[in-house]
Amino acid sequence: MLTGSKACDSRKPSNKNELPVVKSTSQAWSGGAEGSSRGVYYTIYLAMKNTDDYTFDSLWVQGERFALTKQKNFSTDTAVLRVNAVRNRFPNTADSTGTGKTLTIINFPIETSGEGVLSYCYKGLQKYFIIKSWIKLKPIFYP
Repeated sequence: MLTGSKACDSRKPSNKNELPVVKSTSQAWSGGAEGSSRGVYYTIYLAMKNTDDYTFDSLWVQGERFALTKQKNFSTDTAVLRVNAVRNRFPNTADSTGTGKTLTIINFPIETSGEGVLSYCYKGLQKYFIIKSWIKLKPIFYP
């Protein structure tokens, strides 16, 4: 399995880029109705078979951390990790108490000048894959 609830030993994390990443894409999207949300789909394609050796858990990008919730194999040799980074169109609107909500910036778990960091466990050891840049796909504008 590509995900699971295995414990990960973070005592000796590694930031070596050891994953067989084919490509990493980002695709902005927005809802068409007034007041609807917007966001970005982040997708990582891996040239690997489904195995219990790997557990993928988080993606850090643009000051936010996202849980990897949707993983699938398009074929027996390609794994696809996807995050839908949903953002409210009006992020600083007042809540029920009348105070505005602001985004808390979350730093990458390791030092990097890359645009993203993928967190995963390999055979029980915590590892990080640095995504140097995203291939930006044409935006989607939903009706």
